Amino acid sequence: MRILTGIQGTCHSFLALAPDCFIGREEFKKEMDRYIVSIKESAKARNCEEILVPGEPELRTEAERLENGIPLCCGYNRGIWYFVR
Repeated sequence: MRILTGIQGTCHSFLALAPDCFIGREEFKKEMDRYIVSIKESAKARNCEEILVPGEPELRTEAERLENGIPLCCGYNRGIWYFVR
């Protein structure tokens, strides 16, 4: 049977917990650090240089843009300079 709704059967779930109620905040942070290290040390797919965890690309982009500014394409640059003059 072909489903025409476009729904792929994909499901995402999110859960927020207060670590203080279970193992404490500091122990939770240590465990998460260990977990991230184990992920990053995992075998990589062919042609993959690095394994990133959620939020890591965004943190790198933020640092780069704080250092160098937000890149704009030349069309925006011309428009901005028109108003600056």
